[in-house]
Amino acid sequence: MKKIAFIFMLASLFACAFITTSGSVFASDESAKSDKTTIRSTEGDVEAFWNSFEKWADLNSAEQAAWQTLGWNEKSWNENVDISASENKKWAELTPEEQTAGTSLGYDEVSWNTPAPAAATEEAPAKEEAKKE
Repeated sequence: MKKIAFIFMLASLFACAFITTSGSVFASDESAKSDKTTIRSTEGDVEAFWNSFEKWADLNSAEQAAWQTLGWNEKSWNENVDISASENKKWAELTPEEQTAGTSLGYDEVSWNTPAPAAATEEAPAKEEAKKE
């Protein structure tokens, strides 16, 4: 009987600690939007959306992880050097892991294989030039 009471007490303490630190058992929609572990939904042209983030630090941790799967890192993103090999691949040439990362970032076969419009290319020329080759 003492074991059951002890387990119940631990469970109660855990629940109280969780509610105290999170403010609620259920995350609000607002907190989910600002969650650094959730990849933002792209709107409109997916390539232009991601090209709008000039600095690696502008990406949250989940986005950075997805881009790392595609071969990007802070230096290559910020300085447009050592461009990822995935940029030169068609969708069908990507590994399953790369395709999953691309999908999580809002790409599909058509958007991955379609060159970005000229305006987006001017904003991030090295990233787009590598993709065209």
